[in-house]
Amino acid sequence: MLLFRQFIFQTPYNYESKIMLNRNDTLELTIEKLTYTGDGLARHDNQVIFVPQTAPGDRVEVEITELKKRFARAQLRRIIKPSPYRIEPPCDAFQRGCGGCQWLYLDYDAQLQIKHAIVQEALIQHHLTNVPVKPILGMDDPFHYRNKGTVMVHATSEEITVGFYEHRSNTIVDVFGSGTGECPVQATANNTMLQEIGRRLRTEHRIISPPQRLAFRAGTDGKISANLPPQWKNKIQTTKHARFEFRGYQFRVFGASFFQINTNQTEKLLQVIDGYLSHHPIRQLVDLFCGVGLFAICFAGHAEQVWGIESSRAAIKDAQKNQHLNQTSNINWILGRAERELFNLWQKEPALDTLILDPPREGCDKRLIGDITQSNLQRVVYVSCDPMTLIRDLKRLQTGGFQIVELQPIDMFPHTYHIECVAYLERD
Repeated sequence: MLLFRQFIFQTPYNYESKIMLNRNDTLELTIEKLTYTGDGLARHDNQVIFVPQTAPGDRVEVEITELKKRFARAQLRRIIKPSPYRIEPPCDAFQRGCGGCQWLYLDYDAQLQIKHAIVQEALIQHHLTNVPVKPILGMDDPFHYRNKGTVMVHATSEEITVGFYEHRSNTIVDVFGSGTGECPVQATANNTMLQEIGRRLRTEHRIISPPQRLAFRAGTDGKISANLPPQWKNKIQTTKHARFEFRGYQFRVFGASFFQINTNQTEKLLQVIDGYLSHHPIRQLVDLFCGVGLFAICFAGHAEQVWGIESSRAAIKDAQKNQHLNQTSNINWILGRAERELFNLWQKEPALDTLILDPPREGCDKRLIGDITQSNLQRVVYVSCDPMTLIRDLKRLQTGGFQIVELQPIDMFPHTYHIECVAYLERD
């Protein structure tokens, strides 16, 4: 553990030194830590160099591929001395360049520690040193967790490819074209369907060119919603909506609507939020960026009145159907942009006291943060899949009069650099 902490908790990036390297230079480097891009960070003459597919403690030979004003990027040529946190990736496609996972070569316990450290370091860099960060909630079995995915399908007379893009490339890495391949993070039902597609392409000799995108989602009942071509809809069994059950509530999700991709960890996410909402009685709860109504419906019992705000018409339709499905009568849905509709709502309903928000990766704009701080809201539960934009927004909320009570990281995306966090704030 001491060795691990030595590699993680290095000094922040130093961009003061200008890059004095040339493209195609070959260097030997020691990787200090992993960053929130998935890449390893090393230094040469105090100059920052990012190297993908490396681990803390790796001694590597790299080739400089890109020069920026304050840093460089390099590709890994060989591992001179491997990190003790490396493992053999349990996926042939990963070793052929598949970009679906970035950290499949890292021990899972090491992944969790690295993600926790990334969050802590980001807080320090934003001078939020007093924010309690709880231990990250990992998975007992970090495989076959993704209920949703997108593959590219390309079939010619010479080659069949069903797979994912190569990392930072438009090249498709085949996973399922043989009819037997498997993705270690996709749900078992998704793997089964994609294998069948690979087999059908081989037996039917169908041409699909240029490549087509196939999106799919498996519900907790094992049934799959997918945008299959018309000729396959009667041959491969799918459903219009994926169905999920959480905390005794039923949800149907149309393919294009946002929904959590890790079914097991969503249960933990809901438990964390439930703990925060149980601190105080709630009169009016707002679920901002509500999607198909997961939070609004699961926590309707905590409040006298609930409001769900969402900009997607399809998601709002699903939310209304989910409300009817679960017979929750105290929820009102609002279709529109969060920045406008939250302001309009608290002008009409000044008793709003609790907010749950789960914004897109880019976080909240300044106007929305301003509306939150100027309202009468007393509590905020902020769910984010990007700790960098989350911490930026937490800083603004703190400036606007909220206290950051605690931050809970949750590993919703094992074997990738992505980090889910839940922050709980109360009005000072």
